Amino acid sequence: VTTPVQSSHSLSVVKTAQPSPVQAGERLTYTIQWSVTGNEPAFGVTLSDTVPLSTAYVSCAGAPCGESGGVVTWSLGDQYPPASGTVTMVVRVDSSVLSGTLLYNAVAITDTSGITDTDDITTPVEGAADLGVTKADDPDPVIVGTLLTYTLAVTNNGPSDARGVVVTDTLPPEVEYISANPMPVSGPNPLVWNLGDMAAGAMRYLTVTVRVRVTTTDVFTNRVVVGSDTPDDNPGNNEDEEPTTPLVPGLELTKDVAPGQAVRSMPFTYTIRITNTGQVAFNPLVLTDTLPADFYYVVGSGAPRDPDLIAEPLLVWQNLGPLAPGQSLTVSFAVTATP
Repeated sequence: VTTPVQSSHSLSVVKTAQPSPVQAGERLTYTIQWSVTGNEPAFGVTLSDTVPLSTAYVSCAGAPCGESGGVVTWSLGDQYPPASGTVTMVVRVDSSVLSGTLLYNAVAITDTSGITDTDDITTPVEGAADLGVTKADDPDPVIVGTLLTYTLAVTNNGPSDARGVVVTDTLPPEVEYISANPMPVSGPNPLVWNLGDMAAGAMRYLTVTVRVRVTTTDVFTNRVVVGSDTPDDNPGNNEDEEPTTPLVPGLELTKDVAPGQAVRSMPFTYTIRITNTGQVAFNPLVLTDTLPADFYYVVGSGAPRDPDLIAEPLLVWQNLGPLAPGQSLTVSFAVTATP
């Protein structure tokens, strides 16, 4: 009796993707499960997978594998049914991929006999850009009436590109806008910049120059906000506030005369005391004194020195400084009612 023997085998492959949806700029892992069934060996089994468009190959694992020309190949060798296993491929989605894009990927398993099986999967892409903004001021503390510069640093921490980035800076009432670089699209308060698209990892710097109003006496705060059309899952760093301490100048001046009554041809002495009651050093410190009519300065009588300009009735000391906060100085000089 002759009994014929029939033999055959089949190949199977199934693919999944995680995460799904995937964020632009993040890694995407494909997991591929393969199996061989039947009653005969499958020789020279291989898996091949084309790296999807808009992604970059990162790694493969699970069997001897490698990437060449955008195709990843696993060499599974000879397999005797029942046989199965799992391999993986990791890619990184380009940060510029738009939300709603579908990534298509297909895998094929084959052997030397030509038996083949395939599977494909489509993964949706979502954009997410972690925008952050910080602000610094210089100088701080600042003397009222002088210039103050704010530096704004805008960063896209990714993973996706940020579309339509807008920065809004609201100036406090204690300052007067002078200039900005680059120029804002609107202002001066608030100042608004349209920065366009920012790639993941990109940073932009903006500067704003203001003048602190001389009426300022208390700490003042500047607030900046950044946003874009791309979702941001970390809104806590989308704004920053920068407080600035003003330095207010202040002088107190007293003047005494002795004796209290002028006698013709008899010198009498003026004593001027100057106290720095503010928070700013005075250098130079200019003192101007206007004598009454028919009064004349006695040359050599000045302490700590004579005026730099003697042109009665005008006396001018060009610089008695520096006079630091809290310090005082005394100026005295003699005059007569006759030349």
